[in-house]
Amino acid sequence: MKSILINQDFRRMWGSEFLSILNGRFRELLIPLVVLGLTSSPLVTALVALSQQLGTVLFAIPIGTWVETKNKVRIASSCHFLYGIGIFMLVFLLATQNVNAVIIASLLFVMGLLALISRTAFTSMIPAIAGRENLLKAHTNIEAADAIATVIGPALGGILLAKTGSVLTLLICGILSLLSALLIGFIRNKEGFIKKRRENSLFKRVEVRGEMNLQYTKDCFGVSRLSNTKSNKRSKIILLLI
Repeated sequence: MKSILINQDFRRMWGSEFLSILNGRFRELLIPLVVLGLTSSPLVTALVALSQQLGTVLFAIPIGTWVETKNKVRIASSCHFLYGIGIFMLVFLLATQNVNAVIIASLLFVMGLLALISRTAFTSMIPAIAGRENLLKAHTNIEAADAIATVIGPALGGILLAKTGSVLTLLICGILSLLSALLIGFIRNKEGFIKKRRENSLFKRVEVRGEMNLQYTKDCFGVSRLSNTKSNKRSKIILLLI
């Protein structure tokens, strides 16, 4: 764990993921209460909550294929930012009382797509940032962030909701999304550097192996071998004839 945490880029990823999960725990508590207060219908509340997961079911595979060829740092940062904008829009609608279940469901559907894109980009960045040899430790740390946010999120969200109300609690959720976008945006995209470094390492290995094979060929097929030692000042040229 220590070897992972000294990686500054991974620390930023970990912090962004922690804030994002904490944000999600707040909304999981808050959104159903808001919709239930507006509609007084548990069925409508369940359908609105389901709308955020609908994008994952419909677009998970094409979004994964699309993200694979893009700049993942930029995509994840942009999606977190747009997600925060969506929360601020919901805050404005709630504050002005111009909201209904359909509007909330539509916003949650779009925000669910943004969350899917950012989550896919985040997951694909882990090998490049942490290194493939540290994948197990990296995923363990990510799971630890999930566990911590899951433990403290509902309790902290309940306290905020009781003390400040739904509007201010959602405003805090939007701020958390912007902080997540900021942390992701500070990550340097190492994917190109790692690819270049691996290519250079591969070329060096091929060159060394080529020299070794050439020397072995010379030794086997009778090309001159030159030996020089400190104890013997004379140089001997031995011609091996086959």
